[in-house]
Amino acid sequence: NVILDGGLDQVFPKRDLDKYDLLMNNLNSKLDITGYSLNAFYESYVDLIIEKVGQIPSIDIRMLVVNPESEFSKHRATLEGKSYQSVKNSIDRLREKFSTFENINIKQIDTPLTTMIFKIDNVMFVGPHFYKKPSKSTLTIELNRDGWLYEEFEKEFEKLWRDGTEL
Repeated sequence: NVILDGGLDQVFPKRDLDKYDLLMNNLNSKLDITGYSLNAFYESYVDLIIEKVGQIPSIDIRMLVVNPESEFSKHRATLEGKSYQSVKNSIDRLREKFSTFENINIKQIDTPLTTMIFKIDNVMFVGPHFYKKPSKSTLTIELNRDGWLYEEFEKEFEKLWRDGTEL
């Protein structure tokens, strides 16, 4: 009952899931995502996002990143074996590519992310940021909209979003 009440649908041993592709291809209303650089997200979905924004004018896309100049981001980059400059370049690329789209908003925060949040319409994926482990090889939990965990992580995203500053 605890698992069902929480809304836990599945647990995956990694972050890079094939299921994302299906959901992203069917994206029709809202996308929220957090990350330190969102590099893998960008590489996978830049063209699809631009296509979706052109097809669905009401779509709402929000990307939340950690300020690459912050000590939190620099520390995370080091833990994952990345350079500070590569994280900064990834975020700059996001901003440059999506800055002309009114329904794509990017904000940055000056605090560490404890959890990855990736919400595609009404399906949410969350996962921790483990110490000295690349996020792409970290566990991911799929939550359904009917559980209390979904609501908790939705609130968490909204708090972070409110505290973020526009890029």
